[in-house]
Amino acid sequence: MQPPISGTWIAERVFTTETSSALTSRFALPTTQKNSKRILVGRLEWILLASLRASPWLAKTDTGARTSSLHATHVSLDTDGKTVHFLSIDHDGQPLQCQATLSRIKSIRNSSGQASQRLIISMMTQFPGGLQYPMEFSLSDRSHMKYPIILGRRALAGFFLVDPQSQFLLGAFSPSL
Repeated sequence: MQPPISGTWIAERVFTTETSSALTSRFALPTTQKNSKRILVGRLEWILLASLRASPWLAKTDTGARTSSLHATHVSLDTDGKTVHFLSIDHDGQPLQCQATLSRIKSIRNSSGQASQRLIISMMTQFPGGLQYPMEFSLSDRSHMKYPIILGRRALAGFFLVDPQSQFLLGAFSPSL
């Protein structure tokens, strides 16, 4: 069955441990070819980080980045060492107070090759149509960048394949989200 070129994907809103092949068949998601059952995503996709209680964000897929990144300023760690507080921005550029559980601290090199220690948070990421996928995000100041979220290759590996000439292949979120 050939999936439609455009439209909104409708799917169940549950996390699954199914393989990407099973997911593409069950959700009728776009793939590159019949023998490749990875979910095809464009260079830009909408994502929702529901635990941050914000509207969907525009995220750029970046296979050159190992780790996904979320815009964050005024980052602080609670005295318990487990909770991170930070300021981000929503899709409209409005300030957004955020809180997340610290996953770990990791040394990450920027595009210039300079390493710095970054706080890593892990959260469920929802794509249009209800597909949910856990991802890790490093917190960094991306105010000088065009997109507040980068989806790195570790988050995309195994399930997703990027078509750099396309965008929004997974559709858009319904107004109810």
